[in-house]
Amino acid sequence: VVLFVTTGFKAQASVPGEILWPVKRGMEKAELTFTVDPVRETKIHIKHVSKRLSEIDKIIKEKKTIKNNKAIKKIVKHLERDSSAVTASLEIVKEEKSALEIVELALEVKESARETVDTLEEQVIEADNIVTQEVFEEVQETNEIVALDAIELALEVHEEIVEQEASINILDNEL
Repeated sequence: VVLFVTTGFKAQASVPGEILWPVKRGMEKAELTFTVDPVRETKIHIKHVSKRLSEIDKIIKEKKTIKNNKAIKKIVKHLERDSSAVTASLEIVKEEKSALEIVELALEVKESARETVDTLEEQVIEADNIVTQEVFEEVQETNEIVALDAIELALEVHEEIVEQEASINILDNEL
């Protein structure tokens, strides 16, 4: 048990190319597998996006260019998957949850996407290399899509509420 807990704890600090990286990814997948609430699932995906940013930051600070460029590209692939999963989770939330929960979650997603771009922009400046710049542009594009999807979802929910209220008012007036 101690070995398992210690390995899990150490794995949380790992990045691609390190022995414990697959353990970390496995733990993240398990965390998602055992999550049944779509709101919680969306928040876990947001947390994973934050982890990917921390990993990129750690790699940039190591300054081993060739090895790090491969690791950064691998992290970006996972960052894009996590960002896409946020969008997919939001759609599930829309089907199952209340309007207020959807709007709050959409705002959280939008804020997370903005923080991701801001953080990566700082890292690009610090790293000053072409691979990191390319990564930033890819992630920026992905996060813009995620943020727009979140805003669009919140607007759809708002429109549905307005339509429902209008229908209720019409029925009230007819009665």
